[in-house]
Amino acid sequence: ILSALAANDQLMDVHRIYGQVLETKGLYFDAIEEYERAAALAPNLTFLYLYVGYNYRQLAQEAQLVDINSPVAKERFEQALEAFARAAAINEQIGVKDPIPYLAIAKTYAQQGEFFIAARNGEKALEYDPENPSVYGQLGRIYMQARNYETALPTLKCAVVGCTAEENEVGKVEVQGLALTSIEVAYYYVFYDSVLSALNKCDDPDVAVVRTALRASYGTDAVIPLIIDENEEICRILAQSGQ
Repeated sequence: ILSALAANDQLMDVHRIYGQVLETKGLYFDAIEEYERAAALAPNLTFLYLYVGYNYRQLAQEAQLVDINSPVAKERFEQALEAFARAAAINEQIGVKDPIPYLAIAKTYAQQGEFFIAARNGEKALEYDPENPSVYGQLGRIYMQARNYETALPTLKCAVVGCTAEENEVGKVEVQGLALTSIEVAYYYVFYDSVLSALNKCDDPDVAVVRTALRASYGTDAVIPLIIDENEEICRILAQSGQ
């Protein structure tokens, strides 16, 4: 890569690839510099600004590990948001309806505890891709973090088991649920089970479906079975109290 840069430093792909190499080594500031050089050569490639944002967000998370209220973390989050907003603005200018920048913005605000604005950006992403169950999972997680369980419930249902257009309170279209094929999806299942339990909907048929699927695929996970056990205990307590 270095020899390619020395031969011609005006190739976007060389800077992009070098940025990825630096990122894998944890050299996030250096990676950002390379992605920004790539973006200067190809200013309409929005994924380059997303890469910049992801690296700033990683730096923010590292700063939070030292001090949750770190001003450095706040600055890095703001820099990440600026990069994601740039990607979103370019897409708007060229007429591309891409949910990814808005999901990145939503996640960044959620990591700072700003769930209202996070949800607004997640909803914007959903407008652009209303049949994508993964978007429902990410948005449902934000609603759950905000303790907006009533809205989280139908949103997570769409992500996990699917929903009809009538059941879909947010997107108003039919959605096919996600197959349980990754840990990310597994946590959407967990969130759905947790919300069902918290809202005392323990008799909902989806409860058994979700818990059975999770135990079959992630029964040896260090965390997921414990959460299921907690949800089952919540249901037992609610049943005993007659609620």
